Parts: sequence; C-alpha cells; structure tokens
Amino acid sequence: MVSINFNYIIFFILFIIGQSLVMIGSFISLPYKNLTLWQSIKMALPFVWLDWIFLTYAISLMHKHSLLTNTQFLFSIIVFQFGAALLINKFYLKQTINISDYFAIILLVFAYIISEFHLFSKFFNLSITEEKKSNEKIQTEVNKNNIRK
Repeated sequence: MVSINFNYIIFFILFIIGQSLVMIGSFISLPYKNLTLWQSIKMALPFVWLDWIFLTYAISLMHKHSLLTNTQFLFSIIVFQFGAALLINKFYLKQTINISDYFAIILLVFAYIISEFHLFSKFFNLSITEEKKSNEKIQTEVNKNNIRK
C-alpha cells in the first residue's frame, strides 16, 4: 500500500524535473545571438523530449490518484515556470529583476492558494464546483481499494 503523501512526493519530483528541463530548453539558446532557427531547435529539443517523459508520468500519477485538478495543475505550471523564468533571467541571462516581478510571483502563489482551498467560494458561501467533489469521491474510492488490498 502506497500512501497518498508518497504519491504527492513522486508527482512533484517528476513535475519539478520535467518543468526544469523545459525551462532550460526554452532559454538555452537565448545568449547566442547568431543562431539559426534550426540550431536553436536542435539545442532545445533534447530538453523538451525529456520533459515530455517526466511530465507524462507525473500527469498519469496525478490522474490515477486524483492528486490535483486540471486547473490546479495548470496553476502549478504557471507558478513554477514564472519562478523559473525569474531565476533564469537573474542567474543565466544576468538580467535585473524588478520588484514588480517579485510581487507578481507572490500574487500567482496567492491565486493558487485561493484556487486550491476555494477561499473565495467559502468566504461568500458559494457552491464548490463538481470537479473537486468528484476528485474527492475518486480519492475516497482509491483509499478504500488500498485498504482492501
């Protein structure tokens, strides 16, 4: 029996590796001003292929164990890639990062928290979408099946 925490850990390890690779692939050719399009693609493709492998397994695990909703997954991608872009700009491309950039990442994290915990819906006593409820039902069934084994 594998705990749900273990599934989250494996999911986020795969997710972080995959997203790190895709961000490296996206930015690897930027310092080279005289590359052709084909040269740039050849530099980026290995990173994108590796990202595809890691993210395919992460998404499979996410759906199998109902770890995140699709919206939460997309928020995770947005937050991670924005943060990675800031780090790459600062350390790899040696560009300055403005206070507005830091503020923007904080806003993205708050948006993710609001989405994850349905803070707006709970504050205004609004109904929560069926997608989250169905994921909770699926997770309950997965837990029951794991207990039976």
